[in-house]
Amino acid sequence: MLGLAQRARKLVSGEDLCLKSLQNRTCHLMIVASDASFKTLDKFKKKCYFYNIPIIDDFSTEELSIAIGKEMRKLLAITDGGFAKALQEIKRGDRDES
Repeated sequence: MLGLAQRARKLVSGEDLCLKSLQNRTCHLMIVASDASFKTLDKFKKKCYFYNIPIIDDFSTEELSIAIGKEMRKLLAITDGGFAKALQEIKRGDRDES
């Protein structure tokens, strides 16, 4: 699903672009790598709480990088409501199976 969002240009990556997406209120879902630094994780959790944006932090940097075809991505912002909803539903499905 992340690869589709990337190809549709409904995903931004990198700290600066993700932060700008939050501030411009174009972000519908934030994904932070689980192995990101504590400072980065804390910063974006607080920002997402402030802007009332859901956040997922269950995937490693390697998993995110492979999914979108770019190296070393720790932050992804989904800028489309449909993709954000689909990713959250997939995530909920994973929890229900556990």
